[in-house]
Amino acid sequence: MLMLAAGLFAIGLLVLVHELGHFLVARVFGIGAPVFSIGMGPRIAGFRWGDTDVRISALPIGGYVQLAGADPFGEEDADSGVPPEQDFSKRPVWQKLLVMAAGPGVNLILPVFLFTGLLMAGRPELAAEVGTIVPDSVAADAGLARGDRITAVGEDTTPAWVDVSAGLATHLGSDGPVGIDWVRGDAQGHGAVPASALAPGLMRGVDAYTFGALPFHWAARIGVPDPASPAAQAGLQTGDEVVAVDGEAVEHWDGIHDGLAGPGEHVLTVERPDPGAPSSTTQHTIVLPPAPAEGFPQVAAFDDPWGMVPIATFIASVSEGHPAEAAGLRTGDRFLTIDGAPVWSFDHFNARVERLHEGR
Repeated sequence: MLMLAAGLFAIGLLVLVHELGHFLVARVFGIGAPVFSIGMGPRIAGFRWGDTDVRISALPIGGYVQLAGADPFGEEDADSGVPPEQDFSKRPVWQKLLVMAAGPGVNLILPVFLFTGLLMAGRPELAAEVGTIVPDSVAADAGLARGDRITAVGEDTTPAWVDVSAGLATHLGSDGPVGIDWVRGDAQGHGAVPASALAPGLMRGVDAYTFGALPFHWAARIGVPDPASPAAQAGLQTGDEVVAVDGEAVEHWDGIHDGLAGPGEHVLTVERPDPGAPSSTTQHTIVLPPAPAEGFPQVAAFDDPWGMVPIATFIASVSEGHPAEAAGLRTGDRFLTIDGAPVWSFDHFNARVERLHEGR
């Protein structure tokens, strides 16, 4: 629906600007324009601008301009009663041509202004701030931590995350270490990652997962892969979204563990998809026991003593008749590795498959 609405808006904008071109040039030559309509169909609102009824019509698709003394095809209307000086049909041919050409003319000019404005305004970029650290990664070994703001990679400054990725990509294929500078609060830090550990990613950058620092947080939705885990025994289920820990709201995966850092039991408020109404959720209160002294053993997951993992590696659905189904994947399965390397999210899985397909 969003794509359909966006398409209708784009078409409507082109038609409206097209008609506006006709209208403005007609006004320059003194040609009457009884109606300029934004939209089609019956009039629902509007105002007078000189002799023109500028109206909003019921159907929000494009618009039209009605020129005095002419039907929509520009043919003469002998019974119109329009003063000769305002009659479009009585104007010289060159004026008629200019009025008609103004519509497609402004359509050609519009993209110049739109793209110029977009390029001047720029586009939002992710800040060069670490949102998540992948366990046992080269970024973690270098000393980077969640919340650090990376200021330089090698000799290149990094005002945005795209600059971090591009700076690391310049060292792909080399053997030496890559220096990284960051700011943590009021302190500055420096470390290095081995270039040999980095892998190419998308958009001429590096694979953020092989680097081990990500510019975002995992969502607060959890997976509980083992029914014997303390999380499952407490009543947590794969797909639950943790919205609060001990009454304090959480927004992402790391926020859950920040709330669970204290000793003793913890009360989790979770929202769970309603099986009877997939678009709605039900709220549940789960009492999580104290963290086990030795934790719960997991595979390719974060250090979580209760057996919770980010939901990012779980399969929501498998399309019938596609290669994933033929390979044996099923809804609810969880990706662990691909060609022996850990998989940390569905995006990570897709990126690795693409690299394998390209032979990288």
